[in-house]
Amino acid sequence: MREIIVESRVCSSAKIEQLLEAALHEGVSLARRGGAAKRGADPSLLIALVGAGGAALGALVAGLLDIAEQARAARIILVGVNGRRVEVPATVSPAELDLFIAKAAELDVERVVLDRAQD
Repeated sequence: MREIIVESRVCSSAKIEQLLEAALHEGVSLARRGGAAKRGADPSLLIALVGAGGAALGALVAGLLDIAEQARAARIILVGVNGRRVEVPATVSPAELDLFIAKAAELDVERVVLDRAQD
């Protein structure tokens, strides 16, 4: 199992955890860890423990896209261990989602960020 940090610029990690738990399957589990408190921010980190293979990562990404759409976020950003990133629009079609998941698997994702619309 590898750890992927889940961040949000649109809602708290507790809210994301609550929404994700219903959508995820057995290849993904969630944990919260204490973090440094920032003014107005949730001080805990949400960690997704993702099993090997693309199905578990795909389930996490799909679940986060559902949350992004509900929260009116613009996109999710998948960040790899080497700093490379892939931005997935919240309105992505199911066919395009498979392409983004394949790219994410190549990145060795270590962080996923729900990002709000750019005004």
